[in-house]
Amino acid sequence: GVNYIPKLAFNCCKSLEFEIPDHIETIGNQAFSTCEKLTQVHIPQSVTLLDGYNPFSYCSNISKFSGNFASVDGRCLVQEGKLISFAPAN
Repeated sequence: GVNYIPKLAFNCCKSLEFEIPDHIETIGNQAFSTCEKLTQVHIPQSVTLLDGYNPFSYCSNISKFSGNFASVDGRCLVQEGKLISFAPAN
């Protein structure tokens, strides 16, 4: 059982459509960077750490985050009062 998604794991996957499994505990630095097909991201409660810089940087089609670390409006991921990621799409 892998319990983390490492740094840059899915970097630049142009056609990735992915649901983060419930057993994942850590998402690494820029793990999903430049994944253009991601439109909505659910962070399961099992994830306790977003490690490093924005794991969803340059994902220009994300419109909403939900689950652990998501802001009430779904536009941001916040960890310990720090903005980790934001949904750029309208």
